[in-house]
Amino acid sequence: MEHEITVGVQSGNIIFSFKTDREGSNLKEGFETINHLLSSHRELLQKAIRPISPATSIVRERTINSLSQLGMPADEKEAILSHIDDLNRFDLFVLLLHYSVEPLSYEQVMSLSKQLGKPIKYNWLDSEPHRDKRKGFIMSTPIPGRQEKLYSLTARGENNAKSTIEALKKEPYKAPL
Repeated sequence: MEHEITVGVQSGNIIFSFKTDREGSNLKEGFETINHLLSSHRELLQKAIRPISPATSIVRERTINSLSQLGMPADEKEAILSHIDDLNRFDLFVLLLHYSVEPLSYEQVMSLSKQLGKPIKYNWLDSEPHRDKRKGFIMSTPIPGRQEKLYSLTARGENNAKSTIEALKKEPYKAPL
């Protein structure tokens, strides 16, 4: 599946998930399998299912471990790779967030940037995106109970990502900011 989509069904505090593609080619089969599991293992699942208290906040982190999970079009990935040395870390960070359908943690940003050949380090991530000239592009949301944050783009950040992609596709590359 080139553009992989994860579909989740929550029952109490248990989440069943399966992967599909843009056409939803196996949606019926996936839901039928989950319904079968729920009905055939009802007793066992009842022991694990307990109501979630309203005071409990849940932050779901999708495990994105590879560039292929970002759904980055091949031509845009090629443009990024061909200009990786010229691309500044802030623009790379914005692009990773742009291609991700869900917010990314530091570990995910570090892993994905490393796969592209330009690792983003924690000390940079903790300070550089928050400088005055870069304010308003990225949101960071604390993860309750952890000292980590999830990063996502604002509308201004999305516009910046689109400008950067267009600039990367042109020769010679010239950063939009």
